Amino acid sequence: MRPKQAAEPPLRRAVEHSRGQDHINILELEGAFFALKFLMKDQSDKVICLKIDKSTAVAYLNNKGGAHSKQLIQLNLEIWNWCETKRLYLIAHHVSGKKNVVADEASRKMIDHNDWRLIPTII
Repeated sequence: MRPKQAAEPPLRRAVEHSRGQDHINILELEGAFFALKFLMKDQSDKVICLKIDKSTAVAYLNNKGGAHSKQLIQLNLEIWNWCETKRLYLIAHHVSGKKNVVADEASRKMIDHNDWRLIPTII
């Protein structure tokens, strides 16, 4: 048996309803951190450009912290510490929401992993 649609990329994760209570900048930094850990797991000595559509998240990354949110500071520190162990340097750039339509749309799609079918050519 195979899924009806193409297999979900390993980075995609559906945000649980309970996560909806987290601030959008926390979710944005968590998404960036998941992407970094997946894409850069076997890399070191690199400069990484992250394109993010939340200006606060960009500022926290580029300034290695901020003054308004303990949770954002803590997550930001975790990201930078992870990068430091791998000798990775981050540069974050802001992408306006209007130019980020494809990524935003893909992140909102929910995929039903229980939706399977048999491939007729194999049966």
